[in-house]
Amino acid sequence: METYKATFIDFVRQELAKHPGAAERFLAQLSDEEQAKYRAVLPLSWLTPEFGSRLLEASAPILFPEAKDPVYELARRQARHDMNGIYRLLLKVATVPMVIERAAKVFATYHRRGTAEVKKVEGENRGTFLIHDYPELPRTIRVSVAGFTHGLLEMTGAKEIEVRIDESDPQHWRWAITWR
Repeated sequence: METYKATFIDFVRQELAKHPGAAERFLAQLSDEEQAKYRAVLPLSWLTPEFGSRLLEASAPILFPEAKDPVYELARRQARHDMNGIYRLLLKVATVPMVIERAAKVFATYHRRGTAEVKKVEGENRGTFLIHDYPELPRTIRVSVAGFTHGLLEMTGAKEIEVRIDESDPQHWRWAITWR
């Protein structure tokens, strides 16, 4: 079922175009059917989470080969890329809890499954982003959520950001977030 919005696709295509031979190496990893699907994808397209994961897994190591986790790095940089113009200005004045809470509210814009919420620890620079009732959310996309969150928080001016994924309960995925 197509439940995952392909908003990352323009960023991936732009990044692949910056590196000679990268697009060809990326496409060589895809089957003919996957290549046709990839060429037809628009940022507003809905994909199966499995196909979205496949595209992230194939592109991230080519784009960020030195990264500890290339998918995390791709998503972190995508956040910085996507949040331009007025969004960039708003993020400079937003607090981390505001950004995390807004991310939970817009989750349904990008996913047709699951619900998101945030639990903030009052008086401390930590909280938890949760996604409920989406057990089939692939690990690659869970890593992407962590990286994108990290990128957003960097734009607020937060320091020492950590986004750790707790995968112990597939009915309630958790991202423990700390910052200074």
